[in-house]
Amino acid sequence: MSEKNQVSGPQRTENPAKRALITAGGGALLLLLAWTMFGSNYLEPAKALEEGAPGSFTLAQCAERRGKTYCGGSFRSDDGRLVREHVSLPNSHDAEGVRVGESFPARLLDGPGADGFARADATGRANVRAKGVSAAGLGVAGVAVLGFAARRALVRRESGVWRPVGVALGLAVSAGVAVYVVWSVMGSGFWA
Repeated sequence: MSEKNQVSGPQRTENPAKRALITAGGGALLLLLAWTMFGSNYLEPAKALEEGAPGSFTLAQCAERRGKTYCGGSFRSDDGRLVREHVSLPNSHDAEGVRVGESFPARLLDGPGADGFARADATGRANVRAKGVSAAGLGVAGVAVLGFAARRALVRRESGVWRPVGVALGLAVSAGVAVYVVWSVMGSGFWA
């Protein structure tokens, strides 16, 4: 071997199966996180919008802790049968433009284990939709990371498809993360 072809520094020994499993684990973790966020931040509020008792939410207070805003107040159904004094807004952006003592239309699911609450005007519906889109973006990133694991397990590096598949998967991860970030910030804020 000529000096030009020698590898300098420590030789990198890798176990392809181990790296594929680690990558698959990361992708699965992203998918689990996305699914959890989709369920709690989109499916539950969407169900409340469809099936919840119509009424109004009155903002009582907002407080900031560790850079995150928490808001709460009371809910009263239109027919007066359902009253909850201590309701926390699941999405702090639902309180945007609302002052303490002001109200907005809302819907609340009632019953054992029912915890769904959503702001029922255009702002609240947009916030719910934004949370769903952001979670879906994170899910796309998770699927693409799983694609990297599958590529490592199924495609040889020296094949002609290794690089194009890697570029496509990298773009999918980037696009998924970008959708998550943009829709989180535009619609409802990080972890709101």
